[in-house]
Amino acid sequence: MRPATGRRWSRLALGCAALAAAVVAVVSVVAGAFPYAVLGTGDPGTLVRVAAPLLRLTVDAAATVCTGALVFAAFFTRPQPSGLVSPPAFAALQTATRAAAAWAAAALLLWPVDAAATAGVPLRRVLTVHGLAVTTEALTGPKAWLATAAAAGALAILARRTLRWRTTFTLSAVAVLATLPIITAGHSASDTNHDIATAAIAIHIPAAVVWLGTLLALLRTRGLAGDRPAALRRYGRLSAGCWCLVAFSGLVDAAVLAPGASPVTTGYGALLLLKVALLAGLGWVVLRTRRRLLAGDPAPRRLLATELAVLALAFGFSVALTNLPAPKFIDAVVSGHQTLLGYDLTAPPTALRLIADWRVEVIFAPLCLLLAAAYLRGVRRLDRPWPPGRTVAWLAGCAVLMVTTSSGIGRYAPAMFSVETVAHMLIGMLAPLLLALGAPLTLADAALRPAPPDGLPGPREWLSAGRESVSVRTLTQPVVATVVFVATPFLLYFTAAYDLAIRYHWAHLAMDVFFLAVGYLFAWTVTGLDPTPAPAPSLLRLGVLLVAMPFDVVFGAAILASGHIIGDGSASGNMYRALDLPWVPSLADDQRLGGFLALVTSELIMFAMLAVVLIRWRPAAAEPDYQELLDELAQRRTRPASLDA
Repeated sequence: MRPATGRRWSRLALGCAALAAAVVAVVSVVAGAFPYAVLGTGDPGTLVRVAAPLLRLTVDAAATVCTGALVFAAFFTRPQPSGLVSPPAFAALQTATRAAAAWAAAALLLWPVDAAATAGVPLRRVLTVHGLAVTTEALTGPKAWLATAAAAGALAILARRTLRWRTTFTLSAVAVLATLPIITAGHSASDTNHDIATAAIAIHIPAAVVWLGTLLALLRTRGLAGDRPAALRRYGRLSAGCWCLVAFSGLVDAAVLAPGASPVTTGYGALLLLKVALLAGLGWVVLRTRRRLLAGDPAPRRLLATELAVLALAFGFSVALTNLPAPKFIDAVVSGHQTLLGYDLTAPPTALRLIADWRVEVIFAPLCLLLAAAYLRGVRRLDRPWPPGRTVAWLAGCAVLMVTTSSGIGRYAPAMFSVETVAHMLIGMLAPLLLALGAPLTLADAALRPAPPDGLPGPREWLSAGRESVSVRTLTQPVVATVVFVATPFLLYFTAAYDLAIRYHWAHLAMDVFFLAVGYLFAWTVTGLDPTPAPAPSLLRLGVLLVAMPFDVVFGAAILASGHIIGDGSASGNMYRALDLPWVPSLADDQRLGGFLALVTSELIMFAMLAVVLIRWRPAAAEPDYQELLDELAQRRTRPASLDA
């Protein structure tokens, strides 16, 4: 693929964007006021009916260009010896800056337009201080677009000022997160099975954005020279992975939004079937492209052009679908439990139900399986024995995380405070401890070969860059890790954050992820099996652990002594009271039970962590396996290997 063809690809991308816009406009005009009549809202007028989906497409397009450019700069370019970004990465950062500014501007414009569309009123009634204040307070969509605008605006500022290659990883992560606020509104966020649909769309949107955005960045970027073949092969793997994620999450979401025979009896279903057909076609294109790239074809132009066009068309159909009523909302009879939880709870949580009554969590369950498979693959790639205890610990950590989120514990946790506290102790303490005992970073260093000196950085270099980043260096300081670990449950349980988390599934997912991340940082720092950027002596690690242990008692005692019902405030819509579970006659008693279980569970886990630290408190010379492994790593760093072989 000649660099001179960059402008040709840019023109093709603009043509694809115009095609997607045409699809959105035609569907909006043909649908007319029908979607609003079905949902029982007023007709906001032609301007809003057409402008809302077109602005949504503009937001998605800008987000795609911005995110793709940042992902390209981080994972498809090499840094200069000084650590600064290369010229292609710098050009991508400039593209990301402009796209982020457009992203923020479009989201701000969509703020009042979406409010008018959701409320079913003309735009002029919203374009007042009072109108904006009322609709923003009452509706979720306008809040989501304000959050998106703020995140995109911050990205525009940061991308413009970024010159260090390592910083591009952080910007890429922020860009992906900035695509998520919209999952708080829309078809997937309410009524029956909204917990499944919300998790699915949280996978679907970032995967699609990264896929199309990276393809655009790769096609239009010049100056890769000898790195272009390796970058194209890397893109082949990325596109295959993104297709799997998009297909899996899209089919799950479709099953929720268009159940039964609705795909063949409604206009929404017809468009959905077209999108599924496009997705299947994309799978074929991705497979052909990947085979051509692995066979050494440096420029499968027609296949890449087809992939770009079909992806853009699929984006158009996706935006058009957001403007139509999903079949699950038409003449639906929804129970109170389904509205609040996404499913019904009909019986008390016996021990058997907590173990066997599974409702698979769409994000955590596949993640646990992938983590387990990746670890086992890493162990197989080693040319020396790996301690079996570490493998058992890692697999046990994955199992604890999956069981906690997908078994009856995960089903009952959003509805009962006592079950929720146990779930958080398992997610935030036991699972992180077991995962840290698996020493995954040491395994990755041993199993992943270094990139050649004249090649693109690979997974090993990405892990090293992340581990040596300022944020990780700071958070793995024993004192900092302990303060964050100790403060987290108090800040979440005794503020409105907990009320918000149990009312909305997206917030509940975010809280679980946060507990897991904080717990892992603490376990990683204290256990010391994986070296941290600034390794701490055993005495310091033991000291901070002993300091942290009493706070679990304080936390449990604070819940036991609290006269306030946690999770039943205005931010949750008095959710526990609204659920009215017959086997929870007293919310106060259930809260006291939760406090007692939190105290006992957390202390048992902390004593297990203390035992690990004490067992490992011995001179380095007494740890031959670990030292031998480090010696082997030092030798392997000098062993040349091709990342893309």
